[in-house]
Amino acid sequence: MARRLGQSALRRTSSSLFKTRNYSLSRFGSRFHRRRSAAAVPSLSDLVSQVEQHQPQPRRSFASAASATPLLSEEHQNMIQEQRKVLVDLIQQLADAKADISDVDTVKKSLAQLEQLFLICVVGEFNVGKSTFLNALLGGQFLQDGPTPTTEDIWKINYGSKVSEVIDDDGVHTISCPVQFLQDCQLVDTPGTNAVIDGHKQLTDKYIPQADFILFLTSADRPFSESETQFIKQIQAWSKKIVFVVNKADIFRKPGDLDSVVNFVRTTAQKLLNISDPTVFTISADAALSQKVDGSRTGVVTGNQFSELEQFL
Repeated sequence: MARRLGQSALRRTSSSLFKTRNYSLSRFGSRFHRRRSAAAVPSLSDLVSQVEQHQPQPRRSFASAASATPLLSEEHQNMIQEQRKVLVDLIQQLADAKADISDVDTVKKSLAQLEQLFLICVVGEFNVGKSTFLNALLGGQFLQDGPTPTTEDIWKINYGSKVSEVIDDDGVHTISCPVQFLQDCQLVDTPGTNAVIDGHKQLTDKYIPQADFILFLTSADRPFSESETQFIKQIQAWSKKIVFVVNKADIFRKPGDLDSVVNFVRTTAQKLLNISDPTVFTISADAALSQKVDGSRTGVVTGNQFSELEQFL
């Protein structure tokens, strides 16, 4: 029962707060496994101190590093702060009842996740333009892109005062960039869906389940390839919020061609995810990057909703 409570808290929603708040120790009954010694229960002093000292900070917008628009409203900040207190109280009750150590650890992980940065995973097939898209979002040429597949590995993009790159023991690349919104948000650039379908278990077992939502890039000239469709089916069980982004929207010359692609993406998403109104943006990542880096292509690019997507984020 405690394990299910912890999993519920991971959702970071108001409903999880109210559900957690209403559980009392008596509700667990005989599901608690008594320990012979209280020494087996982890100390809570660090967790309590962390909650008492925490001061919610305003979140920066994606659209502009200088923008004062917060990523989270004051109401949401307060909600998260209250969730912290509820989880610490629940851990204390579990400890007092000498609960199974795995139950305590599960709720502690939920508390730790509240402290983690907002996590967005960017997925899509090879050469759909994920790296160019991320560079445009970051406002600079931070990730390598080109005509050949360059993202067979997982890349985490974090904040740093200067650009740097490290590779951990699992082969995951972490690049740090001096981009302000990364102080509140972590981006994950994933391998092409081709590689994921072929068995990239680290992505599907670790990053997708923890993502706050997923930016799913598909190409206007080849929307919903076979591997992309399989990937959507594969991750459907996690019920993640997925935002569909149609890249290369500026390739069409005939009026109505882009609308046909958008309708196809929307209809396919409705069928795959069983949702009525999927969120779909059309962009030209190349044009958006050019505008940000050197000011070129400053005219209106047909179908480019990149600014709207930034505001949405």
